[in-house]
Amino acid sequence: MFCVAIAGKRLAVLSSRSQAATSLFLRRLTFCCFSSCCLFLRRFFRFLFSCFHRSLPRLRSRSLILLLLTCKTPGNESCLRTPSPEYIIVHDGPPSDSRAKNYYVKYKDYIKNVASSEIYATWPEETLIANILAIQSITLNRVYTEWYRNKNYDFTITSSTAYDQKWISGRNIYASISQTVDSIFSNYLARPNITQPIFTQYCDGRQVSCPNWMRQWESKTLGDRGYSAIEILRYFYGNSMYIASSEEISGVPSSWPGSDLTIGSSGQKVRQLQQQLNTIAGAYPLIPKLAVDGIYGKKTAEAVKTFQQIFNLPATGVTDYPTWYKISEIYVGVSRIAELM
Repeated sequence: MFCVAIAGKRLAVLSSRSQAATSLFLRRLTFCCFSSCCLFLRRFFRFLFSCFHRSLPRLRSRSLILLLLTCKTPGNESCLRTPSPEYIIVHDGPPSDSRAKNYYVKYKDYIKNVASSEIYATWPEETLIANILAIQSITLNRVYTEWYRNKNYDFTITSSTAYDQKWISGRNIYASISQTVDSIFSNYLARPNITQPIFTQYCDGRQVSCPNWMRQWESKTLGDRGYSAIEILRYFYGNSMYIASSEEISGVPSSWPGSDLTIGSSGQKVRQLQQQLNTIAGAYPLIPKLAVDGIYGKKTAEAVKTFQQIFNLPATGVTDYPTWYKISEIYVGVSRIAELM
């Protein structure tokens, strides 16, 4: 508007001047408007990028952080988003075995169990991430497609490796695997123009040969050689493979705020955190009660630190991505128990 107003006044004056002078002015005016437009667009897209960047969880793997900055394919199509379930039903045997028991298992606990059964906790971190993403993608594929429901079964997935993934009822969970799952449990693998999470099959690569699948021991070798998680995945599944994230997580009352909450943070997310911690404190008295003021002060940090100690998280007093969802998980559990009493 500013450029147009100037143009109106100047053109009136220039009407009596030569045609050459008028042409020069119009060229300068065009350049002025073009430069202003470019500056506006640059600032606008910088703002959009900064907003999106803040919405990502702070994962422990640098390669995964870089990968999740955008979920775009080479053709610039957006990856589709799939909600993560709160629970899945595991059939402990082949699908046709009617005597096998069905287990109602929390999604994260299922992933941790399968990963602890399928791979070794001592493997490189990037190898763990790659394998866990494949496990999560297979699981969400079964959820999304309702594979067994459509075959008139009353479960989500089986524990049979002939059909799905190895799951062992009541087994121990390794700490490094548990921590990795807590950091990436809302992610899965996607390809352009495919609506469901990819059924990313794998095998050990030693006792079984699987040319087009991920070979677990070979993924360990690639991790030892410094490959990132996405490089490992693309080595086996091709360059069109992308990591997508679930925008919704069932059973979670409020989504991740986008960045760590720490001393000095404030706002509605801090208020929600304080309310949830106060509810949890009713069942875990070691956690101090807080004033719900929306300000992350020393007392809030101390309450978070106590919570982290109780639930075997790094006791930093900072509400990071794993801590936020663990607080949400415990809050939902405590609230449901209170409703039944």
